[in-house]
Amino acid sequence: MGPVFKFLVDGAQSPIVQLSVFILGAVWIGTAAILSARKSGSSFRAVTFGDALLFSPDDNKVDLLRHMDKPSSAQLSCVTVSYNKDSMDCVWPVTFRNQNEIKGMIARLRVDSETKSNIPVCKAAITSLEANSRTLVSGVQLSLLFTPTQSSGSDTKPIRYGQPEYLEVIWIPEAGDAAIMANFPFAFDECKTLNRLSAYSLCVAFSVDNIISRVILDAAYTSGVWMLSIRPHSRSTRNREASPLPLTS
Repeated sequence: MGPVFKFLVDGAQSPIVQLSVFILGAVWIGTAAILSARKSGSSFRAVTFGDALLFSPDDNKVDLLRHMDKPSSAQLSCVTVSYNKDSMDCVWPVTFRNQNEIKGMIARLRVDSETKSNIPVCKAAITSLEANSRTLVSGVQLSLLFTPTQSSGSDTKPIRYGQPEYLEVIWIPEAGDAAIMANFPFAFDECKTLNRLSAYSLCVAFSVDNIISRVILDAAYTSGVWMLSIRPHSRSTRNREASPLPLTS
């Protein structure tokens, strides 16, 4: 038994034998996983680079936010808010020239009047911000500005029928991190910078003639670019969100 035992020990130390054992183990684990998935009735679903992953801590599942590359819109009181990544009006190229030249794009929401009578006052503010379904900021009123933002009173805009206005939301530089274009409180200032590994949801409240309506703006970095999509403000979102402050002048 001595020579036989020595032969087995020496063989086990051979690199070829060890590699074979590793490959067989990997195949066995993969086969077991497939059989387990079939037995439980679940299936594997491919995730494309065009999908943004939203992590939901409530049910520990991963929801796929698809079709972010398509135009999206939401109809509110007397206005329609929309976004289209293929429109230069919504993805607006900008160059800032100070000591250095800084190039980038501003993601803007298009706001159209749905009534032939002009809307004298429209304003918008971020009331909450989530990253991967985790609340970063809530119960706030972070005003967004209409183009041109350098104009006095650009936080308020009349919306005329047939003449869209544009609300500036996210600054996307050619180099560096994207950022939300709102003045955050000092304690939350770092929250305005967007991480490419996270998927964000901004609750934006619109005040149109003192009627407040809300939309959710999703933002995620996918396929090498920041993608945005608008969706209605759902009941589940309303329940999670703290009551926002009223939009003041």
